[in-house]
Amino acid sequence: MVWGPEVFEALRGISSPALDRIAKILTDLGSAEFYTSVVPIVYWCVSKSLGFSLGVATVLSGAVNSAIKDVFRVPRPHMLYPHLGAPQFLLDTGPGWSFPSGHTQNTAMFWSYLAMRTKAKWALTAAVILTVVVGFTRVYATVHSPTDVIAGALIGITLAAVFTGVERSRRRTRPAGTGALVAVGIVVPAGVLALASVLGSSVATHELAPLMGFAAGAIVGRRIEELHIGYREQAPIGAQVVKAIAGVAGILALRYGLKAAFPSGNAFIMVRYACIALWVTAGAPWVFKAVMGGVAGGADDAADGGARSDRGATARARVSPRARRQSLENWKNRRRQSGRKPRKRS
Repeated sequence: MVWGPEVFEALRGISSPALDRIAKILTDLGSAEFYTSVVPIVYWCVSKSLGFSLGVATVLSGAVNSAIKDVFRVPRPHMLYPHLGAPQFLLDTGPGWSFPSGHTQNTAMFWSYLAMRTKAKWALTAAVILTVVVGFTRVYATVHSPTDVIAGALIGITLAAVFTGVERSRRRTRPAGTGALVAVGIVVPAGVLALASVLGSSVATHELAPLMGFAAGAIVGRRIEELHIGYREQAPIGAQVVKAIAGVAGILALRYGLKAAFPSGNAFIMVRYACIALWVTAGAPWVFKAVMGGVAGGADDAADGGARSDRGATARARVSPRARRQSLENWKNRRRQSGRKPRKRS
């Protein structure tokens, strides 16, 4: 559906430089850069499982959005109505095609999945409020129509529900072997990118390259962490802050360092983002564990302590109540024979 200029003119009629800057801050809550920072911090400091799932969900949402945009190829409102006059820093948040809104879709997908996974009221509230706010800023910035925003929200919520269902059913199946998982994690993203380069436009392929690279690196890195690192997320607040700052600094160093070192091209973009994902899922946890020791140590340490406790409890459980009573009677008899009055045993 193509909207006339009236709705955009009405919103630009209430605009101001201050409101434009506020809209830029709010609209960035749905940007790829926002989730590139938030998802790793969740992985390092809150829950590896949740962080990994949020990363995969975000990649899935981005890939679906790129594919749909390439099919419909709807121009942006500010391209249809150049007189609207939104500032360039708002227009720069929406390159490429318009339908559906990627910012709105990513916001709906991320927070709806979080609400479904945690079943927390605050997550559901955040999903509703942030999806509405980000969607409004996209129309205010004249980079999307209301139809784009509504479609993006519905697609994001649907993807979150599907992803949650698949994840729950997958927990009931036997885990894939390391070789098969790594092969799928590399072959499938590479195959998607190759297929897009043949069937899709150059714009869609360019947008898919970092997504597929991040997916491949995250799948491989997550398995490396599980098998060889055993990183524990919990730590004092000071250590969490250090991990977040150091980890994001590593992401930025890799992002811009590899961009300067690697040739241009979608294949190299995919490799670059695979390296970033490997840092997030395996490299940074290894560094945190090596440098901080017990503060950000391995889950194997806690597991060893728990295993020792479990072994002790199991050994005690093997002694029957009758045997324990008999042992107590024997102890009392020995006390009487020695001339000492038996005391109540604690």
